[in-house]
Amino acid sequence: VPTASFGEIHFASYGNQVHGDQHAKYVRVHKDTDMNTMETLLMKVWKLRPPKLVISVTGGAKDFHVKKRLKEAFRRGLRRAAQIPAGTHAGAMKHVGRVVRDCNLTREQPVTAIGIATWGCVYNRKQLESNGGGNWPVHYEVDVDDSELRDETLLDPNYSHFILVDDGTERKFGREIEFRTNLEQMISKQIITSDEQVTENRPTSYTPSGTNVPVALLVLEGGPKTLETVQQALDNTTPVIVIKGSGRCADVLAFAVQNASSSEKESGGSGPATIGDEVESSLREMVMREFNTGADDAREHVEVMKRCVRVPHLITVYDLDAKGKSGVDVAIIKGLLKKEANKKKGTRDLGCIVKDFLEDTVGAQLELALAWNRVDVAKSEIFTENRRWKPGQLDGIMMSAITHNNTEFVELILYNDFCLNRGKDTESKGVGTHKELHFESPAQELFLWAVLMNQQDMAKLFWRRVNEPTAAALVAYKLLKAIAARTHDTGHVLQSLHRNAQEFEDLAVDLLNKCFHVDQQKTQDLLVRKLQQWGNASCVLIALKSSNKRFISQSACQALGRSVWNGKVSPDTCFWKDPGKEKSSARTACCSHSPVAQRGMPSSENKMTACEKVKEFYTAPMAIFSLNFVAYLVFLSLYSYLLLVKLSPSFHFLEVIILVWIFTIFAEELRQVVAYNVHSVRSNWKKCLDACTVAVFFVGVALRLLIFVPCYKCYEVGRVILSINLVQFCVRLLFSFAINKELGPKVVMIRRMITDLMWFFVILLVFVFAYTIASEAILYPNTEVSLKLLYYLPRKAYWQIYGELFLDELEGDAQCTNNRTLYSGYKEHRCPSAIGQYMVPIMMAVYVLVTNVLLLNLLIAMFSYTFQKVQDNTDIHWHFQRFNLIFEYSARPCLPPPLIIFSYIRMAVVWCCKKACCKGEPDSRTFNRVFEEKKNKELVRWEDMMVETYLSETEATTTDSVQEQVKGLAH
Repeated sequence: VPTASFGEIHFASYGNQVHGDQHAKYVRVHKDTDMNTMETLLMKVWKLRPPKLVISVTGGAKDFHVKKRLKEAFRRGLRRAAQIPAGTHAGAMKHVGRVVRDCNLTREQPVTAIGIATWGCVYNRKQLESNGGGNWPVHYEVDVDDSELRDETLLDPNYSHFILVDDGTERKFGREIEFRTNLEQMISKQIITSDEQVTENRPTSYTPSGTNVPVALLVLEGGPKTLETVQQALDNTTPVIVIKGSGRCADVLAFAVQNASSSEKESGGSGPATIGDEVESSLREMVMREFNTGADDAREHVEVMKRCVRVPHLITVYDLDAKGKSGVDVAIIKGLLKKEANKKKGTRDLGCIVKDFLEDTVGAQLELALAWNRVDVAKSEIFTENRRWKPGQLDGIMMSAITHNNTEFVELILYNDFCLNRGKDTESKGVGTHKELHFESPAQELFLWAVLMNQQDMAKLFWRRVNEPTAAALVAYKLLKAIAARTHDTGHVLQSLHRNAQEFEDLAVDLLNKCFHVDQQKTQDLLVRKLQQWGNASCVLIALKSSNKRFISQSACQALGRSVWNGKVSPDTCFWKDPGKEKSSARTACCSHSPVAQRGMPSSENKMTACEKVKEFYTAPMAIFSLNFVAYLVFLSLYSYLLLVKLSPSFHFLEVIILVWIFTIFAEELRQVVAYNVHSVRSNWKKCLDACTVAVFFVGVALRLLIFVPCYKCYEVGRVILSINLVQFCVRLLFSFAINKELGPKVVMIRRMITDLMWFFVILLVFVFAYTIASEAILYPNTEVSLKLLYYLPRKAYWQIYGELFLDELEGDAQCTNNRTLYSGYKEHRCPSAIGQYMVPIMMAVYVLVTNVLLLNLLIAMFSYTFQKVQDNTDIHWHFQRFNLIFEYSARPCLPPPLIIFSYIRMAVVWCCKKACCKGEPDSRTFNRVFEEKKNKELVRWEDMMVETYLSETEATTTDSVQEQVKGLAH
């Protein structure tokens, strides 16, 4: 743009800035400037994106007097509209500027507001001129007394850009009208891009790609120049929204439109409307009164209005005084819709035109409604009762609503019979490749996508439409917890992840309890049904993998566990009693007949032969656990006997038995990891401890076997390692206590307290290290470096924590020596230094006070907190431990180690026979069953029915709660 007046304005001495001192770019242009040049300025120099919508506001350039209530109603509605091009810091434009300011206070991406004004009407414009290099910035004063303005006006500091149109005149308003009209036409030809920046969880604006920028003119009060602006906008087919109640031109124009010939309005306003003689006379009087003009000028203005009302489809009247009326933003949307609907002109009524238009261009209208997030407008104007949508007609807008996290629009489209299965086949567009993907369940894929994007409302919406909602909620819980564990954010995002995970856990638990209340047998079938859509895992396996203790502790899961634990053995004959069984004997009896785990109580004892009874007894998890427990006690006894009595440099046959026994234990643990990959080895601390125990044993055995080479010390080291290994095997015995309600939670407490102890030890190590080095340096200066030094150095400091003070050594006893030869080998005590005899005891007093009193009490407090935390949830922890143990032993062979090797041989023979016979039977297990197709469909339908029932009851409860709160407030 060839001009010397451009740069950046700094609005000084303005007290209502949005973000500190306001800055705005500006340029002075000639009124006949080519629009291609302006396009280059806006898009390339100022780097503005094509907006989603242009609202050109015109109105009173000077005084603008409206009731305060109507001003606020207008500002609220316009604030929702978001994108606003406008004018100066006076009259109606001042209120528009305030709307811009309010928008920027609540938006991460500021509103782009372009003020277009006449150069000759700008106050202190000489200050904006430059010598050709621009002003970077120019300081512009806005705190000016009105008496100094005369026929000029100030620039509004709330705008981001200014285009100042110069036609050579001074103090003459409205000289920019033609330029602004041309600029709006240029912008309306721009194509909206699809790469708008988005904020967290929600886009700053919707960007329907491939469509032109819509433009609307908003008339707010105004005078003759405003009427001229309206006429030019209508000539360019720009829709006009007239704010009735704002005064002057807006009220007169609204009167003209609303009193145009009724015949045309009834036909939908698609043809030219006329103004009757009586209306014209009244209109002329209004013009003379509102514009304060003579009869001749009034007649000219009325003629202009008559030309304006000939296109009623481009004019929308919004009444600020109307009660219950929607906002200004809705009026703007309806005005744009009316313009689009009337692109098809004809003699039919507007209803027919709109109907045909919606069939062809419904996407553009939906994009417009989605752009402003006005689902209410979409419901009332687009998704009407008689509307029938063609297949694929809503695909594009559905994808846009999903990607922009507009849950309300997605729900509206789904409500109008949108078929998600149409999205089964899609293309994956990468760099230089296009690959077609096939989704069996698009609802499930969209659900997982929403969960991973942490879009909770969208995830819940698709959760209602997945085939296995219980499993879906458990998977969502697991995913959100895993993301939360790996996120580096400690604020809002982390809280949101935990909150959303808790919400899905509530959904899973509540739905499970609802199903269990209606039908216990079907509920247990749901829990163990193998789900191909979820990695061939059942609900209980998903819950176990995600460590969902609350879900596992529910009555349905515990009843399932009891049924599997006892197998076909009567609970009355179980010598390992279940403490929770007596409290729910009736429920257990009911569930024991369930076919859920292929283990049910027989209807009568005489239907089973003696061999069958023996088989069922020894294959019950309860019996398998008992046999393994007794066998493990025998193993510990033999291992202890070996270490105490028979371990010697010469090899003993008992060592072979122990070696085989431990090998079979390791083989079983390895088989479980391979067969049931639902548990991660890294996250399962029990499996890690088992692996560590076996590894230590084999290291000890390897050193033990080195006796056949000249390495006697290797044998001694191996013997020590094997002794420590016995401790590890004894610790494994704690896992068996999970079956007991009193001992099981105590094991959890021990494990968590060990974790607390590790963190405490890090803190303690700082004090021990500091005191050790300082005290030893004072007591025994110039000590020789040796390996023994590392051993003896922390000895005093550590044992002093427990009360062993070593005062004799600190103060120097009679047996100490200063002979370097004697004390360097640590055969005799070295005499402390003279200053050390007095200084170190003082240091020790402080050290013991800190470690023995402060830190140890801190450790006790940590242990107390951990104990109470577990104790408060004893049942949940025990139920989860117990179910894990039942799950483990339901998959174990009936023989314990080392006899389990015979079970392995049998399993290998069966597997080979199946492979030889080519039997492709599905892998059905106790907690992961494969049902017949008919049974599967029945369970899916029943679960879907339970979801609808649960959601209906939840919504009814929420409504009742709100009504009760309203009644409480009323009283």
